[in-house]
Formats: sequence, structure tokens, C-alpha cells
Amino acid sequence: MSTVAAAPVHAIEEIPGAVGYIAPGISIEVVDQSGKVLPPEQEGLLRMRSRCGVSCYLGDAAASVFRDGWFCPGDMGSITQDNVLTISSREKQSTNAQSA
Repeated sequence: MSTVAAAPVHAIEEIPGAVGYIAPGISIEVVDQSGKVLPPEQEGLLRMRSRCGVSCYLGDAAASVFRDGWFCPGDMGSITQDNVLTISSREKQSTNAQSA
């Protein structure tokens, strides 16, 4: 995957976990555990794809990060109303924190 989001620091410094504005040509969705797309501002699992993005890995790891044409890196986050991508945690960290 190439650059998925970018912004000058002054534009996003007040947004917790902000990565940047989603780049043109990049599709990012926030979904729940069943794959249902969540609305803006709601936290969930991030999945992304683009015409120029990676579509597979060699070996066994592929099944865990590529689903239905989407790259699913295991990041938890949200997308603001202004199209700013935020990342709050990793799926495994979130799951571990909930079970503790």
C-alpha cells in the first residue's frame, strides 16, 4: 500500500490519533467485526484498497490481512466528517485490553 493519508501537522494536531486526510484514489472503510460499514466518527476495524495498492502477500499471512479485495492491517480507528483518518490501536491490543 502506498501513502494512504497525509496532512500538515498544524491541520491535524488537535485530533487525537490523526494520521492525515485520506489521499485521492484510496478507499478506506471502518467496519465492525462482521464487516458492516460504520458511520463517520465511529471507531472500528480499518480496511483499505486502491488501484495501486498491494493485493496479496506470499505465504500463509495472506489469509489474515486480505479479505474480499480489501487490505485489513489490523488497525482500529475512525474517519472524521472531514475525511481525516485516525488510528487508535491495533485489533489485538484492543482485544487483549477488553479481556483483561
